[in-house]
Amino acid sequence: MFVVTVTEPDGAYYSRVFSGDSIIIGRNQECDLVLSDGNVSGIHAKLSLRDGKFILGDMGSTNGIYVNGRVVDAPMVIDGPNKIHIAVFLLSVSQVRD
Repeated sequence: MFVVTVTEPDGAYYSRVFSGDSIIIGRNQECDLVLSDGNVSGIHAKLSLRDGKFILGDMGSTNGIYVNGRVVDAPMVIDGPNKIHIAVFLLSVSQVRD
C-alpha cells in the first residue's frame, strides 16, 4: 500500500492511498490516478512498488516525466524525497507502513 500526494499549480494538494502494487497515471478517466490537464497524456506513467522500492516509468507520453528536474527516459527507482513533475503537477510518493 502506498500514498501519492498531488500538488496542483495553485498550491492545493490532495493525497490518495492505493492498495495494489502499481497504478497508471494519466488524463483518461480509466487511469488509477487522473490528472486533468491538456499536457498530461491519456496514459502517461506507471508507478509500481516492488520489494519496498518505487519504480516510475513513462508510458510513451508526449511531454515526459521529470524527477528532480531530470527527464525520466527509462524506468527508474524513486527513493527518498523526490520531486516528480508530470505537466503542471508535483507528485510525491510514500509507502504506508502497518
